Amino acid sequence: MLDLLFLSISVFIVYLAYVLFNIKFVPISISDTYYQLDNIGKPKWLFQLCMFLIGAFLLPCWLNVSPENIQFLSFLSCGGLFFISVAPAFKLPLEGPVHYVSAYFSGGCSILWVLWVGLWYIPVILLLIVLPFIFWGYKKQAAFLLELVAILSVFISLLTMYY
Repeated sequence: MLDLLFLSISVFIVYLAYVLFNIKFVPISISDTYYQLDNIGKPKWLFQLCMFLIGAFLLPCWLNVSPENIQFLSFLSCGGLFFISVAPAFKLPLEGPVHYVSAYFSGGCSILWVLWVGLWYIPVILLLIVLPFIFWGYKKQAAFLLELVAILSVFISLLTMYY
């Protein structure tokens, strides 16, 4: 199971590094990278593939360590990632609502799960690191930074629980 967690983390890191290296600026959200890749002539389906793979690799190992009474949160969080991957065009009238609801569910359930398992200090520490950036120069990228907090909180929490 730990291999799947490392695969999920690796896909996330490689995708983020690839996008940031190619677009050369911090996007307004992770979902915005779908459009930014298209703007620079790179395949935008990479966003869809990566969101799906992150969720697919993450779900089994997340369910494995989740207490039974809150497994639904990990399922809903990864399910949100799956919906994000099939409805990536958040600017379109049909896909937009699906994308936004899925993103909120995914992020919200992620943070709730981390809080519920008692690792509340992980998102708090990450927020303390991110908030100065938001207040001093990255206001437009607040969604991107908060998404990073949610995703990294899950990755760090799962690593903590496995080790």
